[in-house]
Amino acid sequence: MTPDEIKAFDMSLKSQNVRLWDVFFIGPMMMWGGVELRRRNKNAGDALVVLGGLTMLFNGYNHIRYRAMVRRGHA
Repeated sequence: MTPDEIKAFDMSLKSQNVRLWDVFFIGPMMMWGGVELRRRNKNAGDALVVLGGLTMLFNGYNHIRYRAMVRRGHA
């Protein structure tokens, strides 16, 4: 690997911790907040639940895809 590739790999590796944080903490908290918000504003609560779910799916999918690339030696 070239120095630039190593630097890019290190930055990608650091961002994977953020992805996991999004999957296991931020997304569920958004969904919980959406459920609580539905008592006052149904549409906003529903939107927050959907966005929390999408956050978890997006970041989970990209984390799995990145790990597969690392295993194959492409990252």
